[in-house]
Amino acid sequence: MPGGVASMVAIADGAASLYLSTGGAVIGGHAHENVRAAVRRFLVTLERSLEVFAVATTFAPPTAGKVSFTVRSYEADLAAEAPESDLAAGGHRLSAAFLGGHDVLTELRLVAQGTSKRS
Repeated sequence: MPGGVASMVAIADGAASLYLSTGGAVIGGHAHENVRAAVRRFLVTLERSLEVFAVATTFAPPTAGKVSFTVRSYEADLAAEAPESDLAAGGHRLSAAFLGGHDVLTELRLVAQGTSKRS
């Protein structure tokens, strides 16, 4: 997001929200099965990538051109960061999680626009 930060939150119960540093937000995705299903798929991809993460003690926004992932587990808070271009190209170990996150965002957008046919 040029000039700002977009933060997506996805929770194990299927809830998902999008928060923008400009003040906008999309919340309430948990009420739609298509969002919950996308969240479940996204969390599975994150779980498969946990070896890429390190224990996190600070939570700064990503630098320009990068994407940061933060995972809150029962044991620890974990974080990883990668260039968006590497993630989008598909060769990074977090590419599947990046693409899964985009699926969640797409479903949230469809719900927000009222165009979701799968809810």
